[in-house]
Amino acid sequence: MPLNNPTRLAVAVVLLSLFSGCTSTHTRRAEPIKIELPQAQGQPRQFSPAIILRYQQAIALLRKGELPPAQQTLQELLKEDPEIAGAWYNLALIQRLC
Repeated sequence: MPLNNPTRLAVAVVLLSLFSGCTSTHTRRAEPIKIELPQAQGQPRQFSPAIILRYQQAIALLRKGELPPAQQTLQELLKEDPEIAGAWYNLALIQRLC
């Protein structure tokens, strides 16, 4: 059923009035989000050469796909020093792969 001219005009007016709200200049700007991150204090932590070597060995084992020995090495490192973030990350990765 074709629309007559007055009906087309009415539909056009309604559509224009609906879409004109999208282009209104009276929009409010969103307030920026303020996030405060803690600042690092002092120098980055230095690990002993022995811990660095064992960590690198664990990563080499992980890259070769030798997951059980890599997992054991990382767990031993974390018993000595639980603040080795990379060891936690890689241990979680091994857990996910197993």
